[in-house]
Amino acid sequence: MVVGSVVALALVGLLWLALCRQLVESEPRQVAASDSSRASFGFLHPSCAGGGGGERVLWCAVRALCSETRRLASDRPQNGSTPHSTIVAPRVWLYTARYRSSVAEIRAFLDVRLAEQFGAEAFTNAVQQVRLVPLYTAVLLEPRWYPYFTMLFQLLAGMPVAVEIMLRHASFLVTHLLSKCVSWFRKRYRTPLEDYRLPSIFLDTVGVPLALLCLKWWTCGRIRTGAYVHYPFVSNEMMSHEPRSTGSGSRKLRSVCRRGYYRAVVLPLYAACGAATDLVMANSSWTLQRMEQLWCGSGASSSRASCTGHHRRNIFLVYPPCGARRTHSSFPALERDAVRQRVVSIAQFRPEKRHETQLDCFVELLQRYPRETSQARLLMIGGARNHADRMRAERLLQRAVALTGSASSGGRIEVHVNASRIEIEEVLAGEFGCFLHTMEEEHFGISIVEAMSHGLLVIAHGSGGAALDILRPVSPDSPLGLVYRTRHELTECLADALFRLPVATLQSMQRRAYARAQREFSDEAFSERFLTAVASLCTKG
Repeated sequence: MVVGSVVALALVGLLWLALCRQLVESEPRQVAASDSSRASFGFLHPSCAGGGGGERVLWCAVRALCSETRRLASDRPQNGSTPHSTIVAPRVWLYTARYRSSVAEIRAFLDVRLAEQFGAEAFTNAVQQVRLVPLYTAVLLEPRWYPYFTMLFQLLAGMPVAVEIMLRHASFLVTHLLSKCVSWFRKRYRTPLEDYRLPSIFLDTVGVPLALLCLKWWTCGRIRTGAYVHYPFVSNEMMSHEPRSTGSGSRKLRSVCRRGYYRAVVLPLYAACGAATDLVMANSSWTLQRMEQLWCGSGASSSRASCTGHHRRNIFLVYPPCGARRTHSSFPALERDAVRQRVVSIAQFRPEKRHETQLDCFVELLQRYPRETSQARLLMIGGARNHADRMRAERLLQRAVALTGSASSGGRIEVHVNASRIEIEEVLAGEFGCFLHTMEEEHFGISIVEAMSHGLLVIAHGSGGAALDILRPVSPDSPLGLVYRTRHELTECLADALFRLPVATLQSMQRRAYARAQREFSDEAFSERFLTAVASLCTKG
């Protein structure tokens, strides 16, 4: 019985591998200008209608590929010559959740939803051109199904997703074969040969690395894989966290078990996924450094072992798109105290955003400099994901009343929950002169870039993407904003911004920050970097 089961499983495995091999071309080919075939790309992003920064990355990438009809990319060969390859009208697949019952309904839903979130007709052409493949197994990627061992099960959920992708393309293959045999099918389903094949390049833009690993293995390495990483799935902080010496014995034991679980189970699996990824795109220098440590660096011994034998490591820094380039922009008039002393903060009401720090330092500023800050105002805008976030925002407003008394009722401190995108745009383009961002070690900081694009003076914590990428000055005497490390420094930065520094100095920061935002972080800049990174896969032999 046991031998029969083993033989049956072996036969099933061989049949599965044979099927997977039939769904890909015999050898991946470079896409040359003289080649009539077209490159094909598959995006794995079940939450493609989410409306966040990750979805903007997805749709800007899809739009860049769909609109690129003739892209020349250098291969940098060793002989010094510069041959080029061309991406010609690529076929783009998008593997998504089943938002509606049919592909046509999903397409219409996406068209309306993206217009609401990112502006009218921002991605209309991309939605119409992309080939949607709704997945039943996409729901397995949601963390709500796994109250325990959440990270492990979220990783493992990539396997059934990969299985469904293969089966969906197998169904396309069956349809194609039937269309050759039955005349009625031939008239109704005139499907080109390449339509049932797996994409030659798979890109994960939401964080499902095990799906890429399975697809790579099952096709015997005949597809190429890439990942756009917003935030590492596993962090070194998870494994380096030490239990408090004053904690109880059970708490220390749980901490030791948790670190062992991360080191022995989650990290090796995540490192194996990285070893099967041909291209890594990081959204910031902070993320890039951690991905190098986790997938091919010195972060963990298991990660190093997984990457040592791998022949490649393409890691690109591709900043996320933060909006289209603005050709005309009027900056806030900082020479007017009514504008200069109006501070806005835009962040979700989550603990790591540190709204309490903003409030405490702003109140301290009002108390220390009552005459200089007579027109100062703080507006905190943020989204509330759940009841806990809404209660956090409510407590924040109550704390403001307790600290300032009648000051908050007079409009000095305001809290707006779940403001619409139109309201946020009106605030950024309105009578506010300063933007406050207090999250520490944030991987990037899209809201900072949005403030810079509207000409606001930025005050941000000197860590993460804010310090390494967004506000990194070209020279020490050319700052792009005010950066702090401690609460005392934050209060001093607020004083500098609201009344202490000369207006001319602040206006110089405005101009430099605006130029950086337009040059480095626009949708157009993202498309250029993204296509350059993807071209490294197309030209790779």
